[in-house]
Amino acid sequence: KYEDWTRTQLIARLSQLDDDTGVARPRRKLGFDISSKPRRKIALKFCYHGWEYSGLELQKGHSVFPTVESVLEAALIGARLIDPAGGLEGAELSKSGRTDRGVSAAGQVISLWVRTTQHLLSTESEIPYAATLNRLLPPSIRILSWSPVTSDFKARFACIGRHYKYFFRLHSGLDLGRMRDAAQRLEGTHDWRNFCKLDGSKGDVNYLRTVDLATIDHPALYVINVRGLGFLYHQIRHIAAVLFLVGQGLEEPSIVTSLLNTDPANPIPPFRADEPPPAVLENKPVYEIADPLPLVLWDTLYRDEDVRWQ
Repeated sequence: KYEDWTRTQLIARLSQLDDDTGVARPRRKLGFDISSKPRRKIALKFCYHGWEYSGLELQKGHSVFPTVESVLEAALIGARLIDPAGGLEGAELSKSGRTDRGVSAAGQVISLWVRTTQHLLSTESEIPYAATLNRLLPPSIRILSWSPVTSDFKARFACIGRHYKYFFRLHSGLDLGRMRDAAQRLEGTHDWRNFCKLDGSKGDVNYLRTVDLATIDHPALYVINVRGLGFLYHQIRHIAAVLFLVGQGLEEPSIVTSLLNTDPANPIPPFRADEPPPAVLENKPVYEIADPLPLVLWDTLYRDEDVRWQ
């Protein structure tokens, strides 16, 4: 009956049948349904220029500048690696550490669930995650490498060390010897309440942190190196500010020991045998913290068995 019908006649007849039954025929869903694709958990190591962004973390509402995470999320969605409906939150994002507006990173790490071509943990013939994302990201954000990780891996809690660098130029008003004397006093486990931004809304805060490296080096620019497991809010910028005060002769190197001496019931001894007992400073003195632009999250450290950077 229908062999001799034209295409137009056939379409008209089908439409008539739909109208006669009153039931619209279901149409095939078009587009790319990422929710039906297999996923794997990976870690991404990347760098960014902090002065172009309002910090790392995705922010609700409007901000003058985008955040690093908002740009990264758009690239991940554009590459069809995460579900646009859930975004980074739906991908269970975890980051090794946050950076504020103006602060850069050379070795930031995040972990999240992404689309994969592999049903097993093999990395052969896998999506080239770094190259794929770098094609979509601006030059100010670069993916350096990626690693397969286990399903329970979280970049924040698996991190075993964070290394910050604060770059500066030496001028005639800075005494490098005094600054290095003061920097030595930072190493060890201390109460850092006088070296961070205090926020009363957060209630009881544990101010104990361990710094296992505090040096001042001179590779090209001068740089303050601080490395430890974790840090308080603005802690590195407070450390840099105090070291600059010492370098300018406005404070003695022993001020570092005093700032760390917060408990009158358990005072810390002098840093050197020929120094008097340090003053106890239970309340944070008022001083201006260092500028964020020279600060870089240089590296985040993980156990070899946890990551295999590709």
